[in-house]
Amino acid sequence: MENMRKILPYCLILLVLAPVFLNQAVIGQDKPLNEEDKKYYQYSIDQLSKANEKLQAELAVKDSLIAQFRAEIRRLYTQIDAMKYQPAAVSPVTSVSSAPSQPKTKPVKETKSVSTEVPDDLQQLYNKALEEFKQKRYPKALELFQTLIERDRNHKLADNCQYWIGETYYATKDYQKALIEFEKVFSYASTNKDDDAQLKLGLCYIRMNDNASAKRELTRLLSNYPDSEYTELARRLLEKL
Repeated sequence: MENMRKILPYCLILLVLAPVFLNQAVIGQDKPLNEEDKKYYQYSIDQLSKANEKLQAELAVKDSLIAQFRAEIRRLYTQIDAMKYQPAAVSPVTSVSSAPSQPKTKPVKETKSVSTEVPDDLQQLYNKALEEFKQKRYPKALELFQTLIERDRNHKLADNCQYWIGETYYATKDYQKALIEFEKVFSYASTNKDDDAQLKLGLCYIRMNDNASAKRELTRLLSNYPDSEYTELARRLLEKL
């Protein structure tokens, strides 16, 4: 539908000008247009140009909304993580015991390591998941990637796991689910897989024969990640669409 909207103005221009060219072909000579005809065709072209500009503006608005949605997704994930690690509220004491009070001991606050080093078990889990993926054991790979994220969504391999979850669905040709999972990569503010995910969004749409959406995502890759290693590939893909 969106692709049809983009080419509609050009189709209309051809429809407007076709009678002129057909008339000249039938008569067999170049008959110049009178002033009234020129004004009519110029008016038609101007109107169609305005319609095309309006459609392009609508596409720009959609791109802006998508960027806002992604920012909102990041914000919601941050809130979810904050609630996940928030200590449970202690219920207030409603009765006073007559027994002698025991000396209070200062509770030991459990802290989460902020070290940039990945624990060996998580690294091993990630490596195992990658190996399962390489061996095309996709259900097992998917399970392991999801397990790692569930154990700690904030460690430095989580965004990679999210990306590979998308790759798993892509490899099994479930492109609709792959789109959803690749979109989740953008919820990780410090991810280094954002341009990878952006490329895959375009490839998913190509596989789904949605060329208009593929062009949009690949163009976004070029504009948002100009230094990405995938820019040349994106340009080649755009030329074929």
